[in-house]
Amino acid sequence: MENFSEVIELFFSLDNFIAIAMGVVIGVVVGSIPGLTATMAVALALPFTFSMQPVAAILLLVGIYKGGMYGGSITAILIRTPGSPASACTLLDGYPMAQQGHAKKALKTALYSSVIADFISNIALIFFAAYLAKIALNFGAPEFFWLICFSLTIIISLASGSMIKGLMAALLGILLSLVGLDEVFGSQRFTFGNYNLMDSISFIPLLIGLFAIPEIIEFYRKKALPHIKAKASGAGLAFSELKRCMTTIVRGSLIGVIIGAIPGTGATAAAFISY
Repeated sequence: MENFSEVIELFFSLDNFIAIAMGVVIGVVVGSIPGLTATMAVALALPFTFSMQPVAAILLLVGIYKGGMYGGSITAILIRTPGSPASACTLLDGYPMAQQGHAKKALKTALYSSVIADFISNIALIFFAAYLAKIALNFGAPEFFWLICFSLTIIISLASGSMIKGLMAALLGILLSLVGLDEVFGSQRFTFGNYNLMDSISFIPLLIGLFAIPEIIEFYRKKALPHIKAKASGAGLAFSELKRCMTTIVRGSLIGVIIGAIPGTGATAAAFISY
């Protein structure tokens, strides 16, 4: 309890609240721009924190990261272009809702889910960090192998109606992930002499090409009006609707805590496994 009282005393100051509010705003703006990630925003903001107080600086960076993770859902829902790799799953349900006139409800759902999941993950970090670290350290090559196999089966199961298409998509993903330098020997794989491919294929441009370019082609092919207006319209999220989603939100939060604690995984893997 003494530690909690000290933390509360350090946190509750005007400078800290301003820092975290600015961080969230910056993170949402940067995260909503396809091609820019929350990690990139934190890296760019790091030099500006050198002259700040330690607590305010950490809160600024945390606010940028948290805001950036939600910001990626905005473009995913409105224009079918994920702003972050983890928001690719948000696109699968959020964009169809926006097409049906429920863009505001989809954005509210993504916001509330992000806040609740973030609260649960912070509680888990405070109370169960040691146990989660012990589980993560016990992960070796066999565990990673079966985790990857489990992820591939999930990807195949998402292709409803055609197991062959799902299998082909999983194999294509494995083929694209092989591009770059071998992690063990350092040799080039499928770079074809192009040095730009030595750093492998970046995930954000890949997602933009996968989701945004087909939408642009379809738009010009039909020469139709855009489905989504610039302003997010429609009814908001009612409390009864949020209450019905709580079981799913909590389940996804717990999956994210467990998957996120495993070295080599992250929000993207957790999002797809949860989906």
